[in-house]
Amino acid sequence: MKDLIHESIITAQKPLAHLARNPKAPEPIKAAAQKAFVLVGRLRFHIN
Repeated sequence: MKDLIHESIITAQKPLAHLARNPKAPEPIKAAAQKAFVLVGRLRFHIN
């Protein structure tokens, strides 16, 4: 079950990473995507 949750988190991070690095995206959107990416990533370390 833990592996499934970790895979889901990684899957959720992929579009956020692409959006954060998109040169055409407005800066506030890129910043929000980067922050969400980090917050979702932190969930991985709290699920043991």
